[in-house]
Amino acid sequence: MLAELKSLFQRPLSEADLLRVAEGLIQRPPMTPDTYDLLVGMRGTADGASVIELWRREFRTMIATIGAEKTWGLQRSALLREIVENFTWTALWHAAQNVQHPEAWSGALQDAFPQMCNASPDACRSVLTQRWLMAVSTDAGLRTLAERLYAVEEMKQGELGFVELCHTRLQTDQVALRDRILMVTQDEPEAGAALTAWHDTEVVSILNDEWKFLDTIEDAVVTGSLDLERTREKVAALEARRAAAARLIMSPE
Repeated sequence: MLAELKSLFQRPLSEADLLRVAEGLIQRPPMTPDTYDLLVGMRGTADGASVIELWRREFRTMIATIGAEKTWGLQRSALLREIVENFTWTALWHAAQNVQHPEAWSGALQDAFPQMCNASPDACRSVLTQRWLMAVSTDAGLRTLAERLYAVEEMKQGELGFVELCHTRLQTDQVALRDRILMVTQDEPEAGAALTAWHDTEVVSILNDEWKFLDTIEDAVVTGSLDLERTREKVAALEARRAAAARLIMSPE
């Protein structure tokens, strides 16, 4: 009750305040029973810790980071930033589901976890699934806190949904392009080499522009300065540019 009263008057909440409200979420994150069973049953590290225990440690660290901010507004921004940062993992997990070559997505995982650079595809997929489960748990927990304590209502939830959609579409298309190049390379090595060179010189710059603009969108959502109509127009223009390049890769003549 004290935390809710502080929130009502936009007073900063302490880490202890946040942990009291989040206690039930930490014990049982709000998700479907099947996903929860997978989260509890999966083992994540050499010491045998379950993925849910790894997640609980990370979530408490996020709570501490949010509670360390000195004003309610800064705490709200910190919470929103934690939410959008999770979209990296949910997007990559979705992108990896319908491609033939693990190499199409494993590089992104290995950038975050260099120790996975020599790991097998199955090991990479296992770690990706772990990160997806943890991201889903974090998203559910933080959004609950956001609604209860930080006035994150329907409009802001819509902005978060827009950012998540942008992440998923961009990551899915990027992985699909890589998968197509690997497929061509497997069947026609010379054509694949030429396609790879063209991708690296032309398409990568387009993708980099989109990722940079997505960073801008995320910051605008976090700070409350998003012009959604203008942003939609910019995203559509960037996606059209990428789609034109993708057609050359997906259906090369």
